[in-house]
Amino acid sequence: SVDGEGKKRNNDVSHFFTTDPLAGNDRLAQYQSKYVLQGPDEDIRDLWRFLRSCRPKVIVACGSVASWALTGEDRIGDGAGRVTTTKAVVAPVIVTYHPAFALHRNDERAASLIAQHFAKARGLLVQQVEEERELAVPF
Repeated sequence: SVDGEGKKRNNDVSHFFTTDPLAGNDRLAQYQSKYVLQGPDEDIRDLWRFLRSCRPKVIVACGSVASWALTGEDRIGDGAGRVTTTKAVVAPVIVTYHPAFALHRNDERAASLIAQHFAKARGLLVQQVEEERELAVPF
């Protein structure tokens, strides 16, 4: 699609969604008031299957699409950096902005926030590894 400045956007995901509930999967959370089309909705199920097979300890959802696919929340806003959950796996999810958000805007504040959110994820991961070590059999 083309943005307001006439530039082509290659990251537009709107063609995967519809306003018609009969053409979309009404069992998935809506993304910006639209239903994910049947067909691409299988990709969400594949993502969840993949996560279940990998059993991650922490997940960082970069951008609104990733946040929506994992948590059902389609906006980041004030929720950036929060720790939440997903039905896909038992692992904390930290929602942050997509790195391209900071790069395209040349926004140091957004880049700093994203770095803080990854540091938070690292802290959670280190904490989990230490807890697992403590629970391990010492011999």
